[in-house]
Amino acid sequence: MVPTDVVAALSVLNGHARAFGCGRDAIYQYKGLVARIYAAAGQANARPVGVMAKCNYCLGTGKFFCQYNGQTDDPCRKCARSGYVFLRFTETTIEGHSWHHPWISEGSEIYRRSVGASAIEYDPATRSIWVTKSDQQPANIGFGFVGDWQPNSKGEGTVGERAAELLNTVEDWLFATRPDGFDLRWDIERAQRAATGYSLRLGWIGDHCHYCGEPNIRIGQGHYVRPFEWTVRCCEVHSKMEVGTWDKRVPPAALTPAVLKWAERRSWSADKPGAAP
Repeated sequence: MVPTDVVAALSVLNGHARAFGCGRDAIYQYKGLVARIYAAAGQANARPVGVMAKCNYCLGTGKFFCQYNGQTDDPCRKCARSGYVFLRFTETTIEGHSWHHPWISEGSEIYRRSVGASAIEYDPATRSIWVTKSDQQPANIGFGFVGDWQPNSKGEGTVGERAAELLNTVEDWLFATRPDGFDLRWDIERAQRAATGYSLRLGWIGDHCHYCGEPNIRIGQGHYVRPFEWTVRCCEVHSKMEVGTWDKRVPPAALTPAVLKWAERRSWSADKPGAAP
């Protein structure tokens, strides 16, 4: 099974992803993979849950919003003029951590594996599912109450050393994982590809002007040099620099041990030309 420190790190990273932190899509891939592994072992403690929420397509108006012509009088194509939609999830409880997986994208598959079903069919009229297991009649199951949890709840992002520590914990396990048979091979390979497809946000680097040390700051100068994103502070004078003269080297202060370990997997090192002063 998955080490407990990996599951714990993923729960923190789940909130980080909700805050649109770095590696958001990759983190959801990791979480889904772990849930599938536990589901296949019958240890995901999964259940279908649902909640009514305001429609994001029409913002609760019930009227179709056209990106070219704006608000119309036509019924919203998502909620059929009701202004609300029924959101479905699979709730898994793994090592004491509760996660919610959107039903359409991966939740139904996680639930199917967890209960050993051969097929699952959603009935929109009753907002329930028909679960079929081998040699058994289909069973009708409703979507349970979500409790205190709500979709799109606020998360807490992190940057630099702390983000790298959490991501390293999960990705060290991920790249050491081998599929047990063919069933999870694609899920593991897909998660491994996602691991190298994002940049690490290092946040704000330094308290004074990056170029002269002036304490009175005028702007923040943002940089993106794969695989990093960071921001340095600039005084009034250096805020007027031409873009071509900006220092695009990663500040040494940001290259902590965890960050360097994270970068090594992306074939990046501080010894490369232009990596650091």
